[in-house]
Amino acid sequence: MAIDRDDSALAALKASCPSIKTCQFDLEDATIWSFAEDGFDIVIVANYLHRPRLGDLFGLVRQGGYLAYETFATGNEAFGRPSNPDFLLQDGELAARLPDDFTILDYFHGKIDQPKPAIIQRLSAKRQIGK
Repeated sequence: MAIDRDDSALAALKASCPSIKTCQFDLEDATIWSFAEDGFDIVIVANYLHRPRLGDLFGLVRQGGYLAYETFATGNEAFGRPSNPDFLLQDGELAARLPDDFTILDYFHGKIDQPKPAIIQRLSAKRQIGK
């Protein structure tokens, strides 16, 4: 399932991958995320940060499931947008905010050159079973 508030982005994704389920939804809305009752085996977050809902995002990962998260980080302001600190992760922030029942598999905070120069933070983690 792909979730985004941008219906046109979802339509483009659906056109290139017709079998994918899509859900137009604003994750920053205070509404309960009814699409996520049972959670997911894999949660992928790209170029998105809304700190008040980070715990909810982590909670989408079922026991034994995986999280892949990548977004912009402090220092990116040297390369353009986003430059607002509200949308830039501090070094180690994702790892520090993960619940204790996750094991970090990989972590990166630094400069990338492709697809364009940016400072990013990338984390992959597995939620343990029975913790």
